[in-house]
Amino acid sequence: MKLLRHALVWVALTVPAAATFATTINFDDLKTDSNGSVIDNGYSGFSWDNYYVIKGEQTSFDPGYGGTVISSPNSAFNGHGGPATFSNAAKFSLASLYLTKVWQDGGTLFEGYRGNQLVFSKTVYSYSGLPVLVSFNGWTDLTSVVMSDDNFSGQSAIDNLSVQVVPEPATYAMLLGGLVLLAAVARRRT
Repeated sequence: MKLLRHALVWVALTVPAAATFATTINFDDLKTDSNGSVIDNGYSGFSWDNYYVIKGEQTSFDPGYGGTVISSPNSAFNGHGGPATFSNAAKFSLASLYLTKVWQDGGTLFEGYRGNQLVFSKTVYSYSGLPVLVSFNGWTDLTSVVMSDDNFSGQSAIDNLSVQVVPEPATYAMLLGGLVLLAAVARRRT
């Protein structure tokens, strides 16, 4: 019974903290070079469409790639200046990211979706080679975020993408199953 009480106290203290898993995606563990590489689906638990990673500090193309590097050496960008999407089957919240325009100053449009429904939209003006911290207050329960360039102003580069992922119900079911098992063991011992 003492074991069961300890387990319940542990669950009471950890489950609220584990309700969301905050992470900062800095793209620095991806292998790339100064020409850039596609970000593969599954990286950091997300699906990526038209996102590339580049060794920003070493590129000779444009200072905008290196200008957005907050954590060295990589940053991510939307390929060919087209819309780029990151998504997750589990709902997530978007907290913040650093943004820089690559080729020329201009706007970058961010759209947050729940399924096929657009629920958030924000246009951020930024400069080539000068990172700006963009906060997304209240952008919760998302399934995807689309980043696109406003008025064909070229590519946008991002770094230190801060997200919180909400675990799927199966995670909670496994936790409940473990508690039931602990209760059965504790009851058997008494």
